[in-house]
Amino acid sequence: MGYGFFGTPTYMPPEVFRKTGYDFKFDVFSIGVIMYTMLVCDFPFNDNTFQGLSKKIQNVEPDYKRLTDKKVSPECVRLISNMLMKDKIKRYTIQECLNDPWFKMNSNQQQNNSGELNSGAKEEALVCLQSYQKLSKLFKAIRLLNVKLGKQCSNLKELRNLFLS
Repeated sequence: MGYGFFGTPTYMPPEVFRKTGYDFKFDVFSIGVIMYTMLVCDFPFNDNTFQGLSKKIQNVEPDYKRLTDKKVSPECVRLISNMLMKDKIKRYTIQECLNDPWFKMNSNQQQNNSGELNSGAKEEALVCLQSYQKLSKLFKAIRLLNVKLGKQCSNLKELRNLFLS
């Protein structure tokens, strides 16, 4: 079992912040964050400060309505929610993810005979990644601006909306 703090906090499970030790289910949580982020083009847990982010990861459930608003299937939402369980004992293992009906169903549907993703799946993934990349660059620019100005933005969402309008 591991202890200590290494990596990007946005992808870390609650047990890292609680300092209760972590194991291979750390990766399941991180993959859940990545899946949510790719589908919604935003992180499941956001805050302007490390302490705020830590509290949200430990205590706040992601907004799964954002997934359903993007027409993500209920099966996929269920898979992601099992990957983002706060309690690592209840969180899926890698094997449970691979055995999940959504994962099996979509691995068959999304691939053609050569094993490649079909064009619709490729296009959808590309559009979401491009959107996320633009937002990521915007957030980096805002954070750099905050550092150069010597202050922390108190309302990042408001600033983000201003930049995006």
